[in-house]
Amino acid sequence: MTGSLTGGHVMPCITIALALQERGHRILYIGADDELEAKMCREHSVDFAGFRYCRHSFLRRRLSLLGGIVVALATLRKYRPDAVFSKGSLVSIPVVFAAKILGVPVILHESDAVPGSETRLLARYCDQLCSGFQEAADRLRRPCIVTGNVPRPNFSGGDKHHCLRNYGIGETKPVLFVTGGSQGADSLNRLVFRIAGALTRRYYVIHQCGVGKVDKGVSGHDYVQVEFVDDEIRHIYAATDLVVSRAGATAIAEISMYRVPALYIPYPWAEGDHQRYNASIAATRGGCEVLSQEGLTPERLLLQINEMMARRLTYRASYATCDQAEALPRLLDIIERYAAS
Repeated sequence: MTGSLTGGHVMPCITIALALQERGHRILYIGADDELEAKMCREHSVDFAGFRYCRHSFLRRRLSLLGGIVVALATLRKYRPDAVFSKGSLVSIPVVFAAKILGVPVILHESDAVPGSETRLLARYCDQLCSGFQEAADRLRRPCIVTGNVPRPNFSGGDKHHCLRNYGIGETKPVLFVTGGSQGADSLNRLVFRIAGALTRRYYVIHQCGVGKVDKGVSGHDYVQVEFVDDEIRHIYAATDLVVSRAGATAIAEISMYRVPALYIPYPWAEGDHQRYNASIAATRGGCEVLSQEGLTPERLLLQINEMMARRLTYRASYATCDQAEALPRLLDIIERYAAS
């Protein structure tokens, strides 16, 4: 398995790894040391092999990828895998290249509606392309199986009352969940911080801010800030009446599985503007609205939240049938087919 740096890459890989282990397969995850994938593999007891990766310097980033190819080649020669599954990111490039050199079949899955540059680069080296959206398959212009997107591990079975107890909130007001994804979203955080008081007069608010991005100067009786939510997020979605979120493909899949009314504010600098495309596709399936970050004020955000909360039952009822639960077994079957070839 390989996929790195963000929850949208790492969480589905962990889900697939655990499901393959349940089917009796041995799994190794190759990624960047000291990044989310290393942490998640430790937490879920998935074997991990890492290499050093530098996010912040263009030259060092390229050099670390060259070093990654050396590590990936040595690791794959030792491990002798039957197949490699890639979820994307720069960190996955050395693993896919090493697999190609060694003749190991590669399955690559693209979550977003607009394929990223890594996917476009690696597509020619892969034995099977898969995607979460038909729109991505159309853009790749190569044979591609549309599977849907896979949520994080242990995502089913959310319990509303577990969430209420855990965060010390009651049932007298609706619940608003705000999330900028696994890394948080500074611009979204700043908007919400400024209207936290107005929000808590009407709602209980759970705000996932990102690691190191909690603002202790913003507080309130019915306002809870957390850095990062993993397993607990299923319980939050079970209790949430409206979610304000970025528009990553995995986030949309998870929100849709719990049919939570959603206000998507796409990250405006995403590669290929893929979050805007993800959100626009989600909007055609019902249950949500899309708001551009450009020119967005705290007052405009508050107004939109209030309007959607007032119609939250209508939004929940308008969701189209969701088949995201089928994505995992589809991908498992594809991986097993190539591993057995």
